Amino acid sequence: MDFRYLDHPADIEIEAYGSTLEDLFKNAARAMFNAISPNYEERVSKCDVNVTVKIEAEDVESLFYKWMSELVYIFDVEQLLPKEIHVAITRGDTYKLTAKLCGERFSLDKHDYAISIKAMTYNMLEIKKTKKRYIAHFIMDV
Repeated sequence: MDFRYLDHPADIEIEAYGSTLEDLFKNAARAMFNAISPNYEERVSKCDVNVTVKIEAEDVESLFYKWMSELVYIFDVEQLLPKEIHVAITRGDTYKLTAKLCGERFSLDKHDYAISIKAMTYNMLEIKKTKKRYIAHFIMDV
């Protein structure tokens, strides 16, 4: 399982999983886009919209927050539903993320639309590493 939705009375609460930080960030992105457009991965057929994301932060939670916030912005402005998401994270004095997304523009003729995500929140944001995987728990404002 790459992600799951949890019960929340007002917003969308998600747990995402990954064997690496890169997989975790990618699966969190997939969870967000799937919440907006259920089963979008089955319907996105081309890569004619390309976006590169570069983010830097002092800690992994801040990097995650910035990443998810940037994805909300990308959907709002570019209307991008990604077919491919490639994430690279390096750690030095800070965490640095570089990601490339390609896909197609959202269209009501082709894609389902379930909810509008307004923003990523810091509310209950937690990233932890177990022996087998990374887990992110987060809430997005709808």
